[in-house]
Amino acid sequence: MDSPDEKAFSFPLQIRASTALLCGYYGENNLGDDLLLDLLLRSLPKKISPTITINNKPNRLTSTENVSLVRRRNIFEVMLTLSKVDLLILGGGTLLQDITSFRSLVYYLFIIKFAVINKIPVILWAQGFGPFKSKISSFLVRYILKDVQLITWRDNDSLQTANQLGIDIPMFSAPDPLWQYPIIPWNGGGPITICWSRSRFSNNKNNSKLLYALELLSDELRVPILWLAFHKEQDSIFFEELYKSNLMNARLKSRIIFEKAIDYNLVKQTFSESSLVIPMRLHAFILSVLGQCPTSPLSHDPKLTSAARYVNIPCMNLNNLPSAEEIFTLWQESILNRTNPFQISKIRKDSFLHSGILENIR
Repeated sequence: MDSPDEKAFSFPLQIRASTALLCGYYGENNLGDDLLLDLLLRSLPKKISPTITINNKPNRLTSTENVSLVRRRNIFEVMLTLSKVDLLILGGGTLLQDITSFRSLVYYLFIIKFAVINKIPVILWAQGFGPFKSKISSFLVRYILKDVQLITWRDNDSLQTANQLGIDIPMFSAPDPLWQYPIIPWNGGGPITICWSRSRFSNNKNNSKLLYALELLSDELRVPILWLAFHKEQDSIFFEELYKSNLMNARLKSRIIFEKAIDYNLVKQTFSESSLVIPMRLHAFILSVLGQCPTSPLSHDPKLTSAARYVNIPCMNLNNLPSAEEIFTLWQESILNRTNPFQISKIRKDSFLHSGILENIR
């Protein structure tokens, strides 16, 4: 697996630690989150012995040889481990939100509060933030985060949301750490690659529009369609549901190839050969841009919308899709659009702020 190739720059941080608990959505068969974990492990000072809260150990990680693991879903094991370490780091992803689950939000806030009570320093690293449906969620987040030592947000919208909630601690914003991966050459000429996931906007009306537009594009380019599942379970189930439904005709089914994104190298190779990438997942979008591949994101997540703004790529919002014919036209235009490599290089350099901060733990 390729390693990020920029040297992280530094930022002063007054925390001393030799052991740390890394807490996040790890080992859940989501390639993006597992790559973030790999980057976090690479960014830690060598003297720190990390323990990871994890579900299943991802075989795609390269930096887990000298770490300990604790079962993420066993809160008692997590608390016992936390009581024995010098530092708690909540790793990248959007852990603090209540759109997918209020219970998950309470889980992470409880861990943070436990650390604060036991005088264990807390860092939120490369986090997205929100949205929050409930006033109770906003209150709990504001109350508990006031005692953490440092937060690095992965986009300006998250920083702005935190400021609006009145969170007054050291906070910084930088692009998602996955931008640290190398820029690679694009060859093209291959399939239309789709990295789709189910969302609250995955209704028959939207799905039928997208599938019809996809068929039109495949007809025009005369290439197959590759469904690349970034979340091994969730995206696979969504594919099966669409494949078995009446929304996907036999002609379209015959053109679709299904594959799981098992590691970074597979994704890198796939994107380098794709004629167009149509992602619904943030990290699929980032890696497609780094692959200099034409890309047309479909967003149900403000973090993806924000990332698309970083690189001036048009992003269709799934809660307000145009007609299938208009989607097809937008995809045609996207194939002709190329990103600015100098702009991507600037974003990559900025993303190393997250790693640079951790290098200064004493």
